Amino acid sequence: MQQHASQLAEQATESAQINGNPVGIATAAVYLASRNADQRITQETLSEAVDLSTTTIRLWFGRLQTHILD
Repeated sequence: MQQHASQLAEQATESAQINGNPVGIATAAVYLASRNADQRITQETLSEAVDLSTTTIRLWFGRLQTHILD
């Protein structure tokens, strides 16, 4: 899962469509990788760990899904 999250974050930083908060991007990459690995880490758990709102995590998660996975 960690390697997949790192790959997603790297792809996001190289993408012209993904630009902004590196903590948000990294957190969303961890969330997405955990879902793909069927190791459900909640947005709330990640939010508390990195002091980022769940709304921000959802925003970056959506951007990663749209621009990286499609």
